[in-house]
Amino acid sequence: MTARPDLRDTIYMDPGDIIAAWAERSGYRFSEHWTDTWEGEHAAYFTVARIAKLDLLVAVRSSLDDVIRNGGTFEQWMANLVPELKKHGWWGVVQDEALTGTPDPVIVNERRLRTIYRNNIRMSMAAGRWRKYQREKALFPYLRYRSDHYRKHPRLDHKSWHGIILPVDDPTWQWMFPPNGWGCNCRVEQVSEARMRRMGWKVDEAPNPPRHDFITAAGEIVSVPQGIAPGFGYNPGTAHLRVLAD
Repeated sequence: MTARPDLRDTIYMDPGDIIAAWAERSGYRFSEHWTDTWEGEHAAYFTVARIAKLDLLVAVRSSLDDVIRNGGTFEQWMANLVPELKKHGWWGVVQDEALTGTPDPVIVNERRLRTIYRNNIRMSMAAGRWRKYQREKALFPYLRYRSDHYRKHPRLDHKSWHGIILPVDDPTWQWMFPPNGWGCNCRVEQVSEARMRRMGWKVDEAPNPPRHDFITAAGEIVSVPQGIAPGFGYNPGTAHLRVLAD
């Protein structure tokens, strides 16, 4: 599987874990705003903000399904999808309430497509990783946070979490399991007892950042931990396992 924004911690993953998590999102939901489908609901529903036409939503999901199952780059995916979007009229400046769900103009361009591509693939990867970590936690009972501090302008909160080690089942991973925001490249790595001793590492105290209120498009007030972008404060893997249980 080559359609990965970041290969570093997926080299040893079974692509089946990622594909399974993706396949579980079998429902469809129309969203006028990205907050209309909130956090764990993404485990059950595929949605693209500002698409209100089912056949178009199905076409976008089908294109992503091909990439996740068979591999490909963003450029290849976009080249294949754009003709379909143009056929439906969902490209450029779109002002068609029947198509977008809003009377306001909607800009559909490469930047919007990159967001759709990246978030869907990274969330499926995250859910797949969580399955792997749960399956192997007897051998690797800890997870270590690896921030994207190497970036030119890293997120300072994420940088402060770099190196934090907590048990796999620590409740902190239910809100701090990456990605933790738009374009976030943070990850976690599995750690064994032997490596803990070899490196002289200890289990850390779980962070407890202050929280702030965020108002969704529907007017709902939700509490968000500092450092976590609204909509990212959940564990995609747990959400997908909950869908299976239901």
